[in-house]
Amino acid sequence: MSNINFFRILQSSGGEKTVTFPDQSQDTFKITYTWTQGDGGQDLDTLTGIAPGTGTEYGAGIDTDGVLNADADNFVGFKPDTIGGSTTHIGSTFNDGNYFLAWAGDNTSGAGNEDILVNQDYLISENNTLTEFEIQLYSRWYSSIGTGEIDIAVELWTGGTWSDEGTYFENSGGTLQDTISFSLSCLKGTNFGNGLDFSEASSTTYKYMGKLVFESNGSGYVSFDLTQ
Repeated sequence: MSNINFFRILQSSGGEKTVTFPDQSQDTFKITYTWTQGDGGQDLDTLTGIAPGTGTEYGAGIDTDGVLNADADNFVGFKPDTIGGSTTHIGSTFNDGNYFLAWAGDNTSGAGNEDILVNQDYLISENNTLTEFEIQLYSRWYSSIGTGEIDIAVELWTGGTWSDEGTYFENSGGTLQDTISFSLSCLKGTNFGNGLDFSEASSTTYKYMGKLVFESNGSGYVSFDLTQ
């Protein structure tokens, strides 16, 4: 039976809330953003990437750390066609399992969810000189903003087979070891149609939601940002 840790922290006083977890033999993290009809807003855009400066590489020296620029290089999530379109995975392909991050797809509705997979074991095996990995989470509203409330869950999974169901991932045959869930408010977004652009000021265009950090021994923590 999995553990479930839920935190409803919508205050905007600043600071962070951190929840630690031990190694639970997990090999994959699933991050899920959820918003409800008539509440948070319509069409949440998410970008998820390996923190700049982590030092990750794929294959023959291909840098896979995220870049906080206008193109959001190496971040998975929705991106406008003007900067090359959305990025669905970092690494080889989702289907062969040789990926670091994978994004299920863009949910444009007024209620729904978007999933991201973090392939912990593959990240560690391909970067065996590193001892710590940081995954950064960002979001903004594409169409309209309501209360801004978003529920975010970080699930720790072992084994099984993952399938992409369009905007979410399903696991068949695996074991859910732990769930860390929390609610935050995101009141960021610009005019209809703009993408999340790291070259613009975060105060108006996007929100840093928090980070997932894990060690090469499988332990780690999730930290949530409490500012608006």
